[in-house]
Amino acid sequence: MLGNSTQKTFLSIVSGKIRHTSKDGSVQTYDTIEGVLTEIGRRTRDINGRPTKILDLNIKDGNENYCVSVIADSGVARSLVCSLYGITDFVKPVRIVTRLKVVNGQEYTNVYVYSGGQQAKWAIELPAPEQFKLPTGEVHTSYKKREDVLEKCIDEINSRLHGAEEPIEEDDLPAGDISGEDGMAFLNGEAEY
Repeated sequence: MLGNSTQKTFLSIVSGKIRHTSKDGSVQTYDTIEGVLTEIGRRTRDINGRPTKILDLNIKDGNENYCVSVIADSGVARSLVCSLYGITDFVKPVRIVTRLKVVNGQEYTNVYVYSGGQQAKWAIELPAPEQFKLPTGEVHTSYKKREDVLEKCIDEINSRLHGAEEPIEEDDLPAGDISGEDGMAFLNGEAEY
């Protein structure tokens, strides 16, 4: 099939805003983005000399294509994935709303996801980080189990988006309320970061 290529607008979520940086370096910020989620892509990017996993939420609004990129191990990414996981009808547009919250001088980005006019609540409980002592006596924290659950959630979301025949079994993923074991407060489906 022949067709014309469409340009994509690349966005990020920074300091409570959805940010677009133009080629000339000018920055525009927004509070919301709305459209049909078409895919959650994954890639690795070099940030400050370290390979960093990135999630790309590809969103289509009419003829406009957007790619909202977030660092995969951030609270923003966890909030987006855990909220999107609870959505069953991806034919409807999703709306992502961002807010900046300051608590005791610390800035946190809150992210809310809406579908069909309703706020999507977290639909999955993430495993708490595991801490263990290294032979040197140093305490190490592992997020491996949490990362594995998030990867399965992303695979399931993409399966739903692409209408795959065999989605991941619900039994493979924990469900329930979030208790905030990793130091984050979760209130009514809101995550403070």
